[in-house]
Amino acid sequence: MQPYRESGLPQGHETKSTKNLAVTVTAATGKKLYITSIVNSHASTARTLTYKTPTTYTLDVAGSSSVSPAFPIVATEFTTPETDIAVIYVEA
Repeated sequence: MQPYRESGLPQGHETKSTKNLAVTVTAATGKKLYITSIVNSHASTARTLTYKTPTTYTLDVAGSSSVSPAFPIVATEFTTPETDIAVIYVEA
């Protein structure tokens, strides 16, 4: 049996995703976004996720790949400018 490891996610919240959307997602007042995975479905071109913590950062994801951080990226807002990128997240 593996020992329990805290994931960093709040418990009891629904996982959401953006798919095939060029979109900006903003957390509701008093909440944060916990990004758990980013997937780039474009065959060869890197795509960029921009997120605010409140400092703005960018994360480039190589073509046909994904990024699943060991602990969630905590943000107040994120933007996917291309439809090839999908983001899995929890708002809490």
